[in-house]
Amino acid sequence: MVQFFKVTMENTIKFNYLTVIEATGDIVDSDVKKLQRKIDDLYKKGVSPIVIDLSQVKFLNSHGLGLIVYYHTLMQKSKKKLVIRMSLDEESYINKLFESTHLKFVFNIEDNKGS
Repeated sequence: MVQFFKVTMENTIKFNYLTVIEATGDIVDSDVKKLQRKIDDLYKKGVSPIVIDLSQVKFLNSHGLGLIVYYHTLMQKSKKKLVIRMSLDEESYINKLFESTHLKFVFNIEDNKGS
């Protein structure tokens, strides 16, 4: 179960600030709804880009993955940007998930080290 979803603002040179949804633990069941509310709130406010930081997530179920795909598509149609921040370590569950589903080539992926 996710311990928290935290929305933060990071200063960047490119965008002046960056809105980041940080998640920890497992994203399953009711956590997917919580994540949806966070993303939807930012989307409706016109925030772009939105960064979803999955670097501390240990498990993401199919509903959570589908939710991220949905918002990626929605934001792309609206000319907005959704970025996934995650560990690019080959042993990372999230990295393996995005690799095996080929979503690593669909999403804007950012290494959790900021590269």
